[in-house]
Formats: sequence, C-alpha cells, structure tokens
Amino acid sequence: MSKQIETKFKGQVDFQHDIAAVWQFITEPEQVSDCTPGLTDWREIEPQKMYDLWFLWFTPAQTKLIFPTKLSWKLLDPPNKFCFSAITKPKAFGKIQIDGEIILSEKEKADTMLEFTAVVQTTNPFINQLIKNVLPKQIDQFFQCVKSKL
Repeated sequence: MSKQIETKFKGQVDFQHDIAAVWQFITEPEQVSDCTPGLTDWREIEPQKMYDLWFLWFTPAQTKLIFPTKLSWKLLDPPNKFCFSAITKPKAFGKIQIDGEIILSEKEKADTMLEFTAVVQTTNPFINQLIKNVLPKQIDQFFQCVKSKL
C-alpha cells in the first residue's frame, strides 16, 4: 500500500462586493466554470450537490493529462460557508482527493473576505509535485477571474 501524501493550500481573498454577491457567484456552477483553469467540460449530476468535471493539465514536458473528477458539495450554509470534496482517478496516476472549505465574512458593508482551505491527498509523488507547482497559479487565476466578473 502506497503512503498518502498530503498537501494543504490556504488563502484569503478580499472582494469589494457584498457577501450576497460573492456567495451567489461562487455557488453558481455556470459562472464558476467560466473561471476554472483547465476545465474543459462539466455536467450537473444532482443540482447544487454533485458534478462531473473534466480538467486538462499539461506537464512541464507538455504532456496532456486528463483528470475526470467527481465534485460533491458537502455543506452549504448560505451565505457564509461551504465545503466540498473532489475525487479524480486519472489513468496510471492513482486517486487524488481534494477536500476544501470556503468561508465568507463581511469586512464592511460592501466588502467581503473569502478564506479557503484545500487539502489534496494522493499516493503518487509525481502528481503531488505537479499539484504543488500548478495549483497555486490556478487558484490565483481563478480568484482573479472571479473578481473581474463580479
């Protein structure tokens, strides 16, 4: 049995929008999909609960990797918190699991602070290194896009 490798990502993003607007955007699949780097396709399995996603990533050697992913929203507590879990099993790379949490809080009347945590688990050291190198840039791209569309 291979050893689980865990990588944790944490961050905070400030929005110059009220909490309701930020919540509405980040819980609307159509809008979120427009901002998700590498997402090539998606479909809703169960409304506001479960989705199939397909991601395309490139390795440093420009090899294409397809990541079919099952995303489940575990907790929705509008407009303050949601938790999710995603599992992908790309061919030949083993299972990757991501568990995350997003917490929104009002800083001032029209300002919102978003705090996020994502824990990624895999048994594949190559995939773990790829995630460490790629995911922070993609998280930044995602939130920059969200800010531009709000």
